[in-house]
Amino acid sequence: MNNDAEYEALINGLKIVLEMGVRNLIAKSDSELVVNQVNGGIQARGPRTELYLRCTQRLITKFKEARLECVSKEKNSNADALAKIGSQMKAVLLGSIPLEIQEIPSIPEIEVMQVDEVPKETWMTHILAYIHKGTIPEDKFKAR
Repeated sequence: MNNDAEYEALINGLKIVLEMGVRNLIAKSDSELVVNQVNGGIQARGPRTELYLRCTQRLITKFKEARLECVSKEKNSNADALAKIGSQMKAVLLGSIPLEIQEIPSIPEIEVMQVDEVPKETWMTHILAYIHKGTIPEDKFKAR
């Protein structure tokens, strides 16, 4: 879930600078994993992370030139301070920068396919029965 927050911050930042009309961008993050996934060095694992990665890459293609760089946590103190202020429920304004609470994720919810609880017979059914219970079907063809 921590990577979700990193992706959310990146996605929202990309949206803001696109609205401002920025065409060339160097974005910096202290999340080495997210930077490497976006830059193609590490494959995204899991359907949720894959959705975040695709959303980020879609936004990056809207820039004339964009680059994502990794910075150490020590060099990212200004961003951390903004994140802490933004996470306070009572914070409404930071100077002239309005803060808002994001109620829903930037990515769609993952649909889960329902699986029947009653297993249907397949070519593996008799093999599994033999392995687990030692039973052999009466039908010679199936037994073979």
